[in-house]
Amino acid sequence: MAAPEEIGARYGLELLDINRQQHRSSGCLRINPAGFIPTRVTPDGTTFSESAAMLVYLGDRHPDAKLAPAPDDADAFRTHFRNVTRITSAVATRPAVARALKRHRR
Repeated sequence: MAAPEEIGARYGLELLDINRQQHRSSGCLRINPAGFIPTRVTPDGTTFSESAAMLVYLGDRHPDAKLAPAPDDADAFRTHFRNVTRITSAVATRPAVARALKRHRR
């Protein structure tokens, strides 16, 4: 994932061969039962399997990186609305995305 690298965030990277179904291995499915990639596991154990949710998370944790406007920025609502419309279908099936969006609606 380019964003953590770009902003200097700590992350681990495991390359998987999807042609060999490595993302469906028992180890991967323990982390993400749906087998989606990419997957990010936060220090508190929250798992994200949607790129947009990962970017929201990184934006929250690294405000100096300016991945998203500050919550009090006048354009924050428009930016988050655009992002939410892109991932609306994911909200119903991925609780971590719903939690991330809920946090930003406050």
